[in-house]
Amino acid sequence: MLFVAASCGVAQVLLLTVGGADSLYSVQDLWTSLGGSGFDGPTAAAMGWRGLLVGPIAWLTALPSWLVFGALGGLLLLMGSGGRERSFG
Repeated sequence: MLFVAASCGVAQVLLLTVGGADSLYSVQDLWTSLGGSGFDGPTAAAMGWRGLLVGPIAWLTALPSWLVFGALGGLLLLMGSGGRERSFG
């Protein structure tokens, strides 16, 4: 996840300098650029739970992609470092 966050950060910098993009590269932009049909599926699933998750999902997908993947990667890194040490010798 941290590698994906770094890649998204580099893409954001390139878009801002070369492409002249005027907005941040969000998770929703990343999803649609990779060929996703949009967020109709997750929105429909969230509406099944009385619409309580529609707001947080829309807020999360509007954040910059490097921030979302960086936070998720950092969380996974912290969760994985709590185990015992392994030695290979």
